[in-house]
Parts: sequence; C-alpha cells; structure tokens
Amino acid sequence: MSRLKQIIRTGCISLSKSVVKDPLLRKKLIVDFYNTKAACVSLFCKDDSYNPFEPSQSSLKNHFHVDELYRGNGLYGIGAGLRSFSGHSEPLAACIEHGLVLGDEFDKDMFDGALSSVITMSDLRAQRFRNHGMHSIAVGPYITYVEGALSESEFSTLKSAFGRVLLVFPCHSIEENQTNNIDEPVLIRECSRIVEENSIDTVVVSMYYNDFLMGRSRAFEKLGFKVFCAGNRYDPLFLSRLKSMLMLADYCVTDGIGTHIGYALSLRKPMEVVGTSYLDVYVDELERNEAHEIAQALVSGCTVEHAAAVGSKYFNVGKELSASQLATELKLLDARLGARQHA
Repeated sequence: MSRLKQIIRTGCISLSKSVVKDPLLRKKLIVDFYNTKAACVSLFCKDDSYNPFEPSQSSLKNHFHVDELYRGNGLYGIGAGLRSFSGHSEPLAACIEHGLVLGDEFDKDMFDGALSSVITMSDLRAQRFRNHGMHSIAVGPYITYVEGALSESEFSTLKSAFGRVLLVFPCHSIEENQTNNIDEPVLIRECSRIVEENSIDTVVVSMYYNDFLMGRSRAFEKLGFKVFCAGNRYDPLFLSRLKSMLMLADYCVTDGIGTHIGYALSLRKPMEVVGTSYLDVYVDELERNEAHEIAQALVSGCTVEHAAAVGSKYFNVGKELSASQLATELKLLDARLGARQHA
C-alpha cells in the first residue's frame, strides 16, 4: 500500500469512528461498504474457474462477499470454514485472529468494544487475550475445519504428475506493508539441498497473492519451480486450496514464521525453517525469542514428532475441536454477545 493510500485509509478510519459511535454498527457498515465494492468488481472480473497454478492480475481481484459482523472474519475463508464445519448458520459473534501472532501484540480492531470475544488458534494466545480483558477461545489450526478443494480423482492426477513435492513458503508481505522480506538466495540454495536429500520431483512455491501481483514469483519461475497461489485473501476457497496443496506435499520449507507452519504440522507434513531473515520482522524481545524457538524446532531432517511441542504450544495441533464442540463454543459466543447487547 502506497504512503498516500495509507494516509487516506487512516483518515477514513478516524472519520468513521467519530461519525459512527456504535462500534458494532461501524463494523457492520464497513462490511456493507466492502461488499458493495466487491459486487461492483465482480461485474467485470468474476472467475469461477480460478486455477491456483495459473493466477493472473484479474483473477486475484477481490470480488468476494463477506457474510460476517467483522470483515476480518472473511479472511482466507476461516469464518466460513468454522461455520460450515460446526453447522453454525449465524455470523460469528467474535473476531477471528486470522494468523499466528507472537508476543503480546494485538489488533486494535478487536478491542474497539464491538465484539467481546476472540477466536484464536492456541491456548497460549487465548490466555494472552484474557490477560487483557478479552474473552477468547482456542480452536487449533483453522485448516482443520475445511475440506480440500480437489476431488479424489483430481488429487490423484496431480500427485501422479508432480511426484514427490517440495512445497516452499516464502516470507510474505501484507497489504499494509509491502516490504519484501523474502530471502531468495537462501531459499533457492536450501531448495536445491532438500531436492537432493529427499529425491524431490517437483518444487512448488506457494506465493501470497499480493507478492505474486508485485512480481515476486519471477525468480522462482526462472528456475523452473511451479507457482501456486491460493487466491485473494477474501476468497472463501483460499484455505481449501491450500489444504489440497499441503496434502500433495512431501516436505515443506520456509524462510518465515507464520500460520503455514501450524497448518503443515497439523497435516503431518515435515516443515523446515531456513535462514535467519525471519528475525528482521520482530523487534520485541519476546516475539524474537518465540520466533527463534519455533525455528529451532524445525531444522533440517526434523520430523513432525520432533516439532510436536512447538505445534502444540503455538498452534494447538492435536487439540482441535469436534464439530459438536465447536458448535457449542460458537453458540456460547452468540449468547455472550446477546446478553451484552441487552444489558
């Protein structure tokens, strides 16, 4: 996001807070605004046959409707996945923390008073929210609650074509900060090593859509690596596509600390962290220590069993909820919000 766009966005947020005093109403109006914008975009570029191996500028535009009280719950299809898995029909009465967050940092949007609860992945993170007065529940890796995007025959066809797969997760940017943190030389060097050590047939690079749009896949494409893009971050099939790709993988490697690690471990895929550039993302000492702890558990040749402690601590791998357990938790969140509104 350019500096001018960031200034305009910040100004609009401040203005909306001063005009709309009710924080829940404000969240609903934001959802309505962006849904209207997405509907206009869909008139020109909607593509129901999106191929994650053939992404394009137009196919990655946001034309997706978010059926939630909080727009952030539409990210990556997490909210839709939780609701579908549990059979919960109503918009979620909580804010979803959509990715791994280390240390004691929090998204201020979750503390604006609109919703009194947060859904996160780990018990560790849930407790940190509680320490700051926010009710929170831990559900484990969100990818657990979605089905893969590929049918059995489609999966078998791709697996036969790809053979043994190395899935690469470059450190990705965010829309609000497009700094390129990808350590291309280290990733490329380590990919060559892993290919030899694990008899890999195909290297697939999972590119975040924003990085793909900025051309950051070219260095990998020149080496003959396949590029995979799960879609726009508001695409409800994002996690389903990523799950199928992870299931196709035999080994995973990354130069960044993020949610993808928990997703890989939850699907029992070996994951290796290479380089040290991931530390550049963190300034706070606690964040750096936790990032280092994760990286140290995911070294060359490590097994899923070896990474079990980190998977459990930071992602609640092995502590996922059943459909009935999740349904109960979501109903309780409805009750909390209802009681609060009528208080």
